Amino acid sequence: MNYKAAREAETLKAELAKNRISIMLSQIQPHFLYNSLNTIYGLCEKDPTAAKKAVNDFADYLRGNMDSLSRNCPVPFETELNHLKSYLSLEQTRFKKKLNIEWDIQTDSFMIPSLTVQPLVENAVKHGICMKENGGTVKISSRELEDCWTETALCAQITR
Repeated sequence: MNYKAAREAETLKAELAKNRISIMLSQIQPHFLYNSLNTIYGLCEKDPTAAKKAVNDFADYLRGNMDSLSRNCPVPFETELNHLKSYLSLEQTRFKKKLNIEWDIQTDSFMIPSLTVQPLVENAVKHGICMKENGGTVKISSRELEDCWTETALCAQITR
């Protein structure tokens, strides 16, 4: 009986690992990879310093996605925020003045499920900013809610 339960547990662990990989891969949009690499390629001759920074941001972004595979519990918001900064730096390099970012981070001392904020901001960029002829601003803010020290508000806002 213990052997059967152990085998089922191993099967479930393997399935969980497979699902984590699938989730991680679904977070990395093929167009984002292609566009990021094309942007870096274009910078190599024009601005090697900017290309180096973009390669570093791209590596940090991929590392953040890969690290999320080993996590099955919430992460500090600061970790998620660093991942988001890598993503947005690449997008700003690509869209230049069309994409503005405002940060209003008043608190980062809370936990959040890994890879939850970046897809929201990605949608704001892709379906909000990029749809506007002159672009716009994505504002990322976090703050503790009044009269409640255990809740935090997080907002991604599109303006212009």
